[in-house]
Amino acid sequence: MEIPRSYIFKDFKSNRLNKKLIEIHSLKLKFLLYLYLTATGIEEKSGKVQVAIFLHVAGSEAQRVYNTFDIVADDKEKIDVLKDRLKGYCEPKKNLTYIRHVFFTRNQGPHENIDSYVMDLKNKAKPCEFEHLFDGLIRDRIVCGIQNEGCRARLLREADLTLEKAIDTCRAQEISSQQLKSLKSTEEHSVNAVKQVSKSRYRQNDSHKNQRSVHAERQALCKNCCRTHGKRNCPAFDKECHSCNKKNHFAKYCVSKQKKKVDSIQYDYYDIEDELFIGTVSVDTVQQCEE
Repeated sequence: MEIPRSYIFKDFKSNRLNKKLIEIHSLKLKFLLYLYLTATGIEEKSGKVQVAIFLHVAGSEAQRVYNTFDIVADDKEKIDVLKDRLKGYCEPKKNLTYIRHVFFTRNQGPHENIDSYVMDLKNKAKPCEFEHLFDGLIRDRIVCGIQNEGCRARLLREADLTLEKAIDTCRAQEISSQQLKSLKSTEEHSVNAVKQVSKSRYRQNDSHKNQRSVHAERQALCKNCCRTHGKRNCPAFDKECHSCNKKNHFAKYCVSKQKKKVDSIQYDYYDIEDELFIGTVSVDTVQQCEE
């Protein structure tokens, strides 16, 4: 089994500023080396032989870098030491302060679920060297970084909050929120259906009212001609009244004529009242004279 020399070290070194590619190349290198050592049975041989084979497979560039390493004599024949030194050479020096800053400022996205958020927090926490504080700091970041304020308040009320309990609480909140949205959607659909039925009934009632109004309009007697007819179909339209000389009504139903008649009756009534008053005065005068 032959491993391409150009791939193992040159590509590994050319991507030393890209952490993702470094990890990928490192894993591929270890995997290929493992397959090679296993297939050839070299892994059962001494460390000195394994180191020699590794450097031969890695190529001349790896050999040149290896010669610059200050390795004690006891470690020169250890394959793991060689791989770690080459990895340290290829990888850029990490800024622990900045790496931790990235972790502590990582908040949950607006549409990001809790599982995705926790997974990314764990990946960002690995190079931070938190050691025994690993779970506790991830728990704290969850409490401070989640989107839901109600869930955050609930987590803060927990006296002995663990990472597992914090994740379970956030999951339960997400499920309940989805269920509430589903219920709300169903209720809104029902309300809209009721509104549509109400609008339909209103239109029907309004139609019946209009029909009754039209029917009543047709059945009502016109004050201008004292007949029943449709709207704008009055026979008195544009006809001149013989009583008041105005148009659009017959003399028989003239309002001005009726008003004059009422005024006449009131006038006669007042005349009679005056005559009675005068008669009474004359009688009183006669009685006084007789006395």
